[in-house]
Amino acid sequence: MFHKPSACSSFPLALLLSFLCSTLWGCAQGGHTGDITNEVVEVEDNLGSNDDVADLDEDIESDVPSDSDDSNSPSDSSGNSTMLNGRCEGNYLFTLASELALIENCREITGSLTFNGVVFESLDLPRLTHIGESLFIHEIQGLNSLAGLSSLEHIGKHLKVTNTVDLESLDGLENLRTIGNELYVTENPDITQIDALRFIREIPGRMMHVSSNPKLQTIDGLESITSVGGSVRIWNNTLITHVDGLRSLVSVGLNSEDYQDLDISYNSSLENLDALINLELVPGTLKIFDNRSLVSIEGLANIRGVGQNFTISDNIGLPNCEAQDLLSSIESDQGVGGEISIEGNSNLENCDN
Repeated sequence: MFHKPSACSSFPLALLLSFLCSTLWGCAQGGHTGDITNEVVEVEDNLGSNDDVADLDEDIESDVPSDSDDSNSPSDSSGNSTMLNGRCEGNYLFTLASELALIENCREITGSLTFNGVVFESLDLPRLTHIGESLFIHEIQGLNSLAGLSSLEHIGKHLKVTNTVDLESLDGLENLRTIGNELYVTENPDITQIDALRFIREIPGRMMHVSSNPKLQTIDGLESITSVGGSVRIWNNTLITHVDGLRSLVSVGLNSEDYQDLDISYNSSLENLDALINLELVPGTLKIFDNRSLVSIEGLANIRGVGQNFTISDNIGLPNCEAQDLLSSIESDQGVGGEISIEGNSNLENCDN
């Protein structure tokens, strides 16, 4: 269930019951199961396919408890949180900063923690170290960092930071070591860097997705990640000139049957892919599309096989011969399992020239 504060009901028996309500049970205690399927995270429609959006909606829906999950967890004597020895049961959805008192003493949240549309003056959850399921940060305002989450070490499923305003970095997440399923950082107009993620070593689930962050200068905060169990998508980050943050990446798509792609598209300032030199296999689709400043894909030279489609198109500064040379190299090794598209690049056909 989602826990959300609610005022204690007034009652004609007056002072005694009012005193019991505020002292023993706490006026902050309450339960609410909310439908955040279409509000928590949205992937940009102009870049992703309809299948991408449908898959994301399905995933968010799976994180929301069913209406039948309406059991109440024990409250501490202050009434500030549903907790027992610092363990807070269930899912927590907050839309107002004043509601945070409900979890201020939580060390562990067994379900998901969602901030949806919150206008913050401050965020201070210094005791919180573990989130059993997901952390959703969506359409918040007023924070320039996540310093209030400085003790957070583990997220069991998803970390999704989407559509924020004022948030300039993910600073505060430096102690985060594990993300169990997916990392999404998308449509955040003020984020300039994600360096705080530098101690994450793998994303074992289905997706690492960084997109539509117009002030993001680098993705260097991803430099420790060696493997992503599903797809890697770097989309529409207009200022990044390189992907050096992926320099440790050696595998993608090995833990998922449906998400196995490497997709680097719509990054208008991106010049090269040199950091991907350690990557040897793309089990799904390899897609390098509409990166207008891209002049070299030599960083893909060690890829030996592509399981599905091979698309290197509409990169107007990239010589076609580089794409053709890469394709020839892959076909002479493990090959391409799907359709091949090389078009719309620079018409230079002979790289010796």
